Amino acid sequence: NNLGTIKLKQGHYDMALDYFKKAAEFKKGQTNLKVPLFNQAQVYLQFNLLENALTIFEALDRQNSGDPDIMMGLASVNLLEGKTGQALEILHQIPQEYRDREDITLIKALALYETGKIDEVYELLKEYNFTQYVPMKKSAQMLKKLVTAQVRKREILEKEKQQQLRQKQIEENKKKFE
Repeated sequence: NNLGTIKLKQGHYDMALDYFKKAAEFKKGQTNLKVPLFNQAQVYLQFNLLENALTIFEALDRQNSGDPDIMMGLASVNLLEGKTGQALEILHQIPQEYRDREDITLIKALALYETGKIDEVYELLKEYNFTQYVPMKKSAQMLKKLVTAQVRKREILEKEKQQQLRQKQIEENKKKFE
């Protein structure tokens, strides 16, 4: 499994997947296959092999119910499959003490963004800088910038609209006194 992790970080995904499979095969019959199987599922996610990832995550969830990493994996698969509601439901079931993790927060923010809940995404992300290791760190930072820009643009447009309404009221009041 450690060799697979090294190969994964080096970008050698096929080799990493082979090592994870060998580690899982080696541990077969032991009580916990979570780590090598979880790592396999992560590689499948990176290559958008969602059915393969889902099969592993579901099996792991049956053995490790309530595990935040597995639940995040399940939510990620659902999000990538366009099942945003299911992804949010799974994320909501993650134990409270894990919900503030940057990786879980990012997946939740992406799901909320997909549903058009920009204000919720903004509130969720404004406290995060995504400085810890997150596989999609740059994407997280870009999403935060995008949402912040959208919220600020809307605020500016609302202020301009209010100014126009005030100006219109002033003009109407002037006409009354003329």
